[in-house]
Amino acid sequence: QNTGLWGGCNVYASYTAGGSYSLVGQIVGAARMGLTTGALASYVQSQTGQTIDGTNTLAVSLLQSAGTLASGASADMTGLNTLCLVGSELIAYQTATLTGANAYSLSPMVRGAYGTTISAHPSGSTFARIDSEIFKLGFTQDRIGATVYLKFQSFNIYGGGVQDLSTLASYSYAITGAALASPLPTPTNLRTVFSSGVTHLYWDEVSDFRQIAYEIRKGSAWTSGLKVTTQAHPPFVVVGDDTYWVAAVSQPASGLIVYSASQPSIAISGSLLSQNLVAGYDEQATGWTGTLSSGAISSGANIALNGTVFTGTYEISPSHWVNIGYVASCLCGASYVGIGVPSDQNVLTATDFLGIADMLGSASTQFVDVHVEIAIAQSAPNVFATADIFSSGLPGNDIFGAGIVWSAWQKFIPGVYSGMLFKFRVVLTTLSLKAIPYCLGFSFQVTVPSRSDHYTQLSVPSTGLTITFRPDGASSAGAFNGGPNGATLPLVDVSYQPQTGDTYQVTGLSASQATISFFNSSGAAVARTADVIAYGY
Repeated sequence: QNTGLWGGCNVYASYTAGGSYSLVGQIVGAARMGLTTGALASYVQSQTGQTIDGTNTLAVSLLQSAGTLASGASADMTGLNTLCLVGSELIAYQTATLTGANAYSLSPMVRGAYGTTISAHPSGSTFARIDSEIFKLGFTQDRIGATVYLKFQSFNIYGGGVQDLSTLASYSYAITGAALASPLPTPTNLRTVFSSGVTHLYWDEVSDFRQIAYEIRKGSAWTSGLKVTTQAHPPFVVVGDDTYWVAAVSQPASGLIVYSASQPSIAISGSLLSQNLVAGYDEQATGWTGTLSSGAISSGANIALNGTVFTGTYEISPSHWVNIGYVASCLCGASYVGIGVPSDQNVLTATDFLGIADMLGSASTQFVDVHVEIAIAQSAPNVFATADIFSSGLPGNDIFGAGIVWSAWQKFIPGVYSGMLFKFRVVLTTLSLKAIPYCLGFSFQVTVPSRSDHYTQLSVPSTGLTITFRPDGASSAGAFNGGPNGATLPLVDVSYQPQTGDTYQVTGLSASQATISFFNSSGAAVARTADVIAYGY
């Protein structure tokens, strides 16, 4: 036979022996296939992540298909972009070295890809490069356990010479669904980009026949890490300084969830830009002065659920609410640590329970959720103008409740929020009373953009003019929170058309106002017209 004239084949399938066949696809062109020309030894499977075989070399000949192979990068190997089938084991290689006509040696290799068994392969074992020339037949979950019968109807390179389907042999295959449960490829090249004041985490996405999303966890290890979110694509907005782990995840069938073979991580610090800081609190360091509700309790230096409820909250004290004095777009950040602990594990009896291997019961963390929420108000009562609103003369500090209209609580993501007042809470949730969520730390901060207030063509009388600061575009006054370059008070710049010997003074400068006065060459107070700019934040 002249294999050079073979153009491809039509693929027919039937789910009953001797039944009618339906056309399910077509193969055009030959696959890159052949035989091994040397024995490939088995290799010890890695207990964590992919099994990388850097010891053995796979020798193959593709002479029967006149196929060729190309080398790839390390990321192509670990991403399974150079996937091959040797016997019944799936492997992926990095370097393909030409050793003869259509002959190659392949190394290093990922062994046992997609959950296939790592084994030894004698010389003469079948080999195929798994690419677009390999026919793929999709199936639904209800087909698992069924047998499919296939016929391959060849045609020549001109599309003619089609074989008689009734004369062709059938090939049977029992569908096990094993590929559905095989590990997903591993995301690579984790990196961070600082944008709009916050850190964004990116990674190289993977491809697979299953529908893929990406799960992000934070903590010292993937197994004990707290799930932060699942999303379809990068980037991910980093929620505070921590070690972050990324894995592809899929649910190809009901009750079946699969992850990447390994989960890369990246340690992130300095995740939020801290300029023009208005306020920030470390709730643990200040003694968790807020309100615990719905079964949330104080547990030593931490907070947790009491073991009898599925959810609870910790809300910061009104004394830790952040009021910037006017409505602005503020950059908000928060950092927290959450874990799950078995309900029968008394973590308080261990002096360093985080340092004990799996004392936290890594499985427990998968049943809990700890996250931060934020609420925002656009106005506040004028009690904030008082020098010490938290004095003992104000019973219970309950001055804050009246007159404030808060937004609904929303799950917090670091970024810019528009408002005047900001408050935060931690929400602890468990799916099982046998797993107790703990919050081991929580801090937050609010920063505001730089501000410049403009006052034009002001008529300043000889007695002076007091300016009450008001942000540009605002309908009401709003005090500054600080001045430029770390100054506690704003910087006031005055411009005017001076007469010979004129001077001016800025007096009574505070965060909320300043008085402008003009004097002539004799030192007498005079009236003038001026433009004023106040700088700060």
